[in-house]
Amino acid sequence: MPTLTVCLIVKNEESDLPRCLTSVRALASEIVVADTGSTDRTVEIARGLGARVIDVPWTGDFSAARNAGLEAATGDWILIIDADEEVPVDAHAQFRDLLDAADRAQPPIDAYVVVCHSFLPPGEPLAFTDHPTLRLFRNRPIYRFRQAIHEQILPAIYDSGGRVQRVEARINHYGYARAEAQGGVSRNQRDRQILEAALAAQPENLDLTFQLGALALREGRASESETLLRRAADSAEQLGPVERALTFLFLSTLALQRGDPDAALLAADASLQASTSSSPTQARLNRAQALLLLGQAAAERASQALQPGLPAEAYGRALQAIQESRRLFALSLETYTELTAAADLAPALRLHVENSRRLCQRLLA
Repeated sequence: MPTLTVCLIVKNEESDLPRCLTSVRALASEIVVADTGSTDRTVEIARGLGARVIDVPWTGDFSAARNAGLEAATGDWILIIDADEEVPVDAHAQFRDLLDAADRAQPPIDAYVVVCHSFLPPGEPLAFTDHPTLRLFRNRPIYRFRQAIHEQILPAIYDSGGRVQRVEARINHYGYARAEAQGGVSRNQRDRQILEAALAAQPENLDLTFQLGALALREGRASESETLLRRAADSAEQLGPVERALTFLFLSTLALQRGDPDAALLAADASLQASTSSSPTQARLNRAQALLLLGQAAAERASQALQPGLPAEAYGRALQAIQESRRLFALSLETYTELTAAADLAPALRLHVENSRRLCQRLLA
């Protein structure tokens, strides 16, 4: 059976590391932990759980740290995982089967895209998100990460002609449920510093442009976010499918925030069209809300056209507006009804969706 090295980079991860390493001990032939300067018990815990620890000076470049771990790996395959993640026990057999199946496939498989199941904090519209991520690949010197932050190895595998297959094996991710990164550092502050430096060095990099735009949205910097995301959307075909879908999703969210349901609807539909691999629930929420707002605006136009003393042609415009409002309410109802089956809706949003669905029904009645 092919051997597997689990690689991770860490810094001050004593709270998360035991769960992570315990979850992969039975799966891994070896565990390589690249420590970038921990001052807590991270190194002690890692060694106590059987990992080989290497010291990697932190230079502000996640790819450099990742690649140092890859250089130390001796397994036939590598699984990348973070300290705030785990491989569920019920997924172990899936991962073993993937390694066995890779050589039997024709042509052989060089890497697998798995599902990253990210839990979100209370107050978010969604309870979790599922997105594809390349984490399992053959141990080859030509396969190395690129980009200082939101590092990627898929381009290196594609550039060498490697075959990549998407599967349903899952990794659980807990980091998004809190605002801090390793060691209690602000995740947004850390990411902004690295992203701004990387984008200054590569101003034409659309992935970095998207990532900084997404970060600005999380920080509440609407104007900066809009500028960056529009720049990414202008060349969306150059983005990966997940990033493309999220670019339009975030533009839809910004349009709703500024009270522009027309733009919100267009962007939400573009996100849904691009969404081949990530959860479309948030885009559907935005679409349903935009349709409801547009329907209400059409109903208001109809009401104004029916005021006493207006010319007869105003009644024709009122009838058109009524028909348009009913069409929009029906589309909104359809979308809200679809959302009632979404497994990733947070409880508070589930109630909101049901109330909005009933509102559409009343408006149509």
